[in-house]
Amino acid sequence: SDLDSDKESKLLELKNLSGDAVYIKADISEYEDVIKLINEAKSKFGKIDGIIHSAGVLRDSFVLNKTKEEMDQVLKAKIHSVINLDKVTKDEHLDFFVMFSSIASAIGNLGQCDYAYANAFMDSFAVIRENLKKENKRFGKTLSINWPGWKDGGMQVDKETEKFLSER
Repeated sequence: SDLDSDKESKLLELKNLSGDAVYIKADISEYEDVIKLINEAKSKFGKIDGIIHSAGVLRDSFVLNKTKEEMDQVLKAKIHSVINLDKVTKDEHLDFFVMFSSIASAIGNLGQCDYAYANAFMDSFAVIRENLKKENKRFGKTLSINWPGWKDGGMQVDKETEKFLSER
């Protein structure tokens, strides 16, 4: 199984709150995986009500030291994934399409030029998708939320960086 005990307990918690939840492993930066994901979710639940994109990868280093592979990982998690999710669900009558962007898109962050760029893309994409909705080419409210640093989860910063950002 793809579920460790932590994921299993979180899935059970979701099921207890909403009545049903399912874990589907997919690489949403891959178009074919998104098609399979959406089809599987629709076959399980009948329809898709909304999209919440909260994927992200950090590969912090100065731009001169970044490799193409590191940058690709960061960009795929944000840019490719959002484009794929939008393409595959463009005809779905969504209520919302929400992306977890980062405040780094507006103020930048040391060692995160690719991350800032990818999140700025998401912010611009929200505007584009809202315009497509006005033309009846998309459905649902589109939001890109510029989150600050995360305390919990997979994208925390070290204590020194947290202190620096707090003081800044």
